[in-house]
Amino acid sequence: MIILSGSHTLLANYMLPLLRNTRQVCAFDAERGDIRDRNFVEQLFAEMRPSIFINCVQNDNLEDCEYKREDAYNLNGFVPGMIADLCTIKKVLFVQISSVFVYDCQGDFPYKETDPVNPATVYGDSKALAEKKIIDTKCEHLIVRLTHLYGKGESFLSPYIENIKSSERITLPTSQKIMPTFAYDAALAVCSLIEKNIRGIVHFGNEGQVKTKQFIYEFASRLGRKHNRDYIVNLLECDSEECLSPFDIPMNCTLAIDKVKGII
Repeated sequence: MIILSGSHTLLANYMLPLLRNTRQVCAFDAERGDIRDRNFVEQLFAEMRPSIFINCVQNDNLEDCEYKREDAYNLNGFVPGMIADLCTIKKVLFVQISSVFVYDCQGDFPYKETDPVNPATVYGDSKALAEKKIIDTKCEHLIVRLTHLYGKGESFLSPYIENIKSSERITLPTSQKIMPTFAYDAALAVCSLIEKNIRGIVHFGNEGQVKTKQFIYEFASRLGRKHNRDYIVNLLECDSEECLSPFDIPMNCTLAIDKVKGII
């Protein structure tokens, strides 16, 4: 039995049918119960008796996390730590979905699993806190760091869709590099890592990197073909220092994936 939290999330939507091909899965979201409530989670463990717990719940809105710090650290950091405690007691594998933002994203090269974490945002710091708490419990764990998921559902592209449709201005840092990753591919990777009994920290992303502005242009083109019209992207580029933001703009959001390529 697998418990999958955050069943409404983009990644979970793609993972659920894959998992159900071979396993029984209890998937839940906030309507079913509050993952922050230890009593609820303990009851879930008692009823379902899982062998694996996959946590997809998070607040991954970078700006929202900056302004709602207590909530971000609770949901993204302390809740995974609590689940890890229960997984240790119940001898359950804990699979935690993490992020490239545990790094400062200012380096010149894709980040490796062995690079020291150095978060520059509250979101990244809260995810790094979760990783530390999970490791400190010594529970059996798999931590998968992902970056810039997109697909059918809420994704990093969602804020841009209405701007593109309405020709509202989009402001982007000039040289920001990202590693856009199709959520279905990420779901396949996580499921494969579970089936192969991989433990520890693993990075995954689709190969290649691109400037954010190039990806937005390509996305707008595909959106236009879908709606049978041309969308003109009203883009304003700025240096990272000039972009209005409550945190340092992440400029290199790319992960090294040599490790995962040797596994799956």
